[in-house]
Amino acid sequence: MDSTSYHNAARNLILLKHTKDILRVLRQENIPVIVLKGIALVETVYPHIGMREIADIDLLVKEKDLLVISKKLTELNYKFKAFDSVPWYELNSEISIFVQLHTQILYLREKEIWDNLMPINIEGEPCYALALEQNLIYLCYHLAVFHLNADKKWIEDLNWYVRRYQKDIDWEKLAKMIKSYRLTAPCYFSFLRAKELFNSLIPNDFMSTIKPKDGIQARVFKKIFSGQESIKRIIYFLPPLINPRLIFSYLFPTVKFMCRRYNTSPPFVYFCYLFRPIDLFFRALNPFAY
Repeated sequence: MDSTSYHNAARNLILLKHTKDILRVLRQENIPVIVLKGIALVETVYPHIGMREIADIDLLVKEKDLLVISKKLTELNYKFKAFDSVPWYELNSEISIFVQLHTQILYLREKEIWDNLMPINIEGEPCYALALEQNLIYLCYHLAVFHLNADKKWIEDLNWYVRRYQKDIDWEKLAKMIKSYRLTAPCYFSFLRAKELFNSLIPNDFMSTIKPKDGIQARVFKKIFSGQESIKRIIYFLPPLINPRLIFSYLFPTVKFMCRRYNTSPPFVYFCYLFRPIDLFFRALNPFAY
């Protein structure tokens, strides 16, 4: 291993320990938790713990459990830091540790998320990951839509995930799911990049099935994967672009979300709905300022 791998391994061991502590406390409260992205991948698909740099701990939880989880994190000495798209907390220990609490995946209904999960363990502590096909779609969505960034690190996540679960992935089911969520363009270009960089074992007939038609969505994601920075200016408009049915929920989310996002409460929160489209517009003009 090189020095970077040793550094990653040392940091990841600390993050895994603290993730285990959080999961243990929440299990005692009978609160189900889905572990997302780096923490789950290091524990399940990467051959060595130092191969994947992890920035923070991403947990998917139910909206109704947020208050209890916040209380338990406070008891573990985490401090609430901010709320942007999700609330996040910081613990100052050996290193600064950040925990982000996600309550939704924009293109999925809650029932679709929680009805079909994969049991995993983090340092021996039981928890959940997204189901196989669902996780692959989420990894594509996260890198292509949420971050508008085809970073090699995230493409490598796809590669190792496919390597680990190649025999278990139902590619026909995966293709149908991608089409039903209208995510053909981000998924196609994500998988294509994985094949180009790592010769990932992704079936060619699957790729042909999900290849998007030439249109605005396909052109946008083709530019993202070619590394054009200017495309990031539409980051706050991408969810509606992907699925027009999401426009209303994107512009006008739940009252609970708005209260957290704008640090207010009823009745003042309702005035924030008038402000939100303007807020999103200026964020799109200058996303790097936020």
